[in-house]
Amino acid sequence: MNDKPSTRWSGLGQSTMSDLEITTAKYYDEAGKQKFIQILQEGELSSKLYAIYLWNLHKKYDLLETIADGINLFEDLHDLKRKSKALEDYNELWNDDEPAPILNSTNEYIKHFREVMHDSNALLGHMYALYIGNLEHGNYLSAKVPG
Repeated sequence: MNDKPSTRWSGLGQSTMSDLEITTAKYYDEAGKQKFIQILQEGELSSKLYAIYLWNLHKKYDLLETIADGINLFEDLHDLKRKSKALEDYNELWNDDEPAPILNSTNEYIKHFREVMHDSNALLGHMYALYIGNLEHGNYLSAKVPG
């Protein structure tokens, strides 16, 4: 294991991380109020609905991780990647012949992301917002989801 700090991330100071938290707080709070998130937190999600969620999450991670890999943002953060984990969990749960539907909200996210993906601050913001939920709530939610 390499103990030297990542050259890609070493320039991020406390103020940058605070800016990311402040900028994403509104969206984070709004996401927590969505009916789907409430069902997820209550542990009342069917296997099929959870698989659809995972498929759509995989699509977001796929785009984000492809762009981030292209500019070495995961240089020292390989364990943070979630695309293949989301796909593995989806494949465990999904039994239909056709893939799960891609939801409108996922298509909107992808469209928005493609508009801002060349902005390094926006890319970091998306990484922060998408991965922070996994880091903060992953263990708690793992006991409440199928599979």
